[in-house]
Amino acid sequence: MPGSPAATQPAVSPRTRDARPGIVFYIILVSAIALFGAEVWTMTLGFLWALSGILSLGQTGIALVAAVLLPAATLATWKLAVMAFEGERDLLRQDPTGT
Repeated sequence: MPGSPAATQPAVSPRTRDARPGIVFYIILVSAIALFGAEVWTMTLGFLWALSGILSLGQTGIALVAAVLLPAATLATWKLAVMAFEGERDLLRQDPTGT
């Protein structure tokens, strides 16, 4: 209702306003993406190497397995990057002063 006291209060508290990210935000973001991305790609390439050695796959076999694994690893890296960005952005919104 237009005359109710709840309609006069702002819908968003001043604490949740967007703060501008600084250099620390980007350093943490790149560090998190590099850490988790390196882990995903190390495990993917290690699995591909081990599977090709155990099964004695030729070049065609390795290419077929890689055609399945590499897009999945790329998607996982992309999703981790998005999650890291959203997580850091949420932390920045909670504490815009950086303390």
